[in-house]
Amino acid sequence: MSSNIFSIDFRTASYDVGGNGQISITSLLRYFQEAAHKHANSLEVGFQDLQEQNLFWVLSAISLEIDDLPGFDELITVNTWPRGINKFYCLRDFLIYHNKKIVAKATSLWLLIDIKSKRIIRPERIIEGVDFFSEKRVFQEDFVPIEPIIEKKLIEERRTRYSDLDINRHVNNVRYVEWIFDTVYDLADNKRISNLIIQYLGEFVENEKALIYSEKDQKTNEIKIEINHEDGKTGIRALLRLL
Repeated sequence: MSSNIFSIDFRTASYDVGGNGQISITSLLRYFQEAAHKHANSLEVGFQDLQEQNLFWVLSAISLEIDDLPGFDELITVNTWPRGINKFYCLRDFLIYHNKKIVAKATSLWLLIDIKSKRIIRPERIIEGVDFFSEKRVFQEDFVPIEPIIEKKLIEERRTRYSDLDINRHVNNVRYVEWIFDTVYDLADNKRISNLIIQYLGEFVENEKALIYSEKDQKTNEIKIEINHEDGKTGIRALLRLL
């Protein structure tokens, strides 16, 4: 295995499993997040390293493809690696193995942010001259932004709470996915989600109102979700494909 690819094992816990007996997609994303965190630490571009420079990583988008996920008390392996830089974005890919079979794959885009100014910083500032990229990629196609919803249907209003917040006191990126699944459960008609694409466009903080809109395409079996701020600006845009 390439030294540029980081591998970590997880044992699925009871709280990772959803109503269908399989680990939930939100748990899957937490595995990805934890693997990325540990790999960044080993590359000396992790949370503590960046905090000393008043910088932090922000997930900008993730595209996930899901196969047959395991259940409770199963051993899974997450492989992850930085794939390169595209303008301001640092690209990171993921593979999850169960019984030596790939059961999920994802590609993600990350931004480097200055804590004080909230300005985007070019990643070359911290990784120039460091050779830790791998040319391996899980999808042949580049990430394509999600088109906005044309006919918005308000599904739910909710207000962010303390339990939604992460270490930077913004809503945790996995929390948005939980909001999305709570919203689309009835729209999915018990069909399996095969793909999930999320764009993080604008952060939510504590005690903000979030307006959740949906649009379902019966022909393609796709559901779009937008989570907007009270002023109308889009904070989250998501696309789910059903089987």
